Amino acid sequence: MGRRPSEAQWEVARQLTEIEPPTRTRIAAILGVAVTNIYKRAAAEGWRMPDFRNQELLGVYLESQLTAAAIAAD
Repeated sequence: MGRRPSEAQWEVARQLTEIEPPTRTRIAAILGVAVTNIYKRAAAEGWRMPDFRNQELLGVYLESQLTAAAIAAD
């Protein structure tokens, strides 16, 4: 298999499943790589990533996550 995820990586995985937006920083943490590596690869491959610094976008994202969680709970 490979190396075992660290506790910090498990924490980020939990955050991403519970509502927190998948920012480049969180993706780097879950992969165990530097954030700069995420930025470089995303730029090279043309990843489409929302800019969650935009509060309106962040609000819509969080609302959609809460709605999905509520539906899943029913």
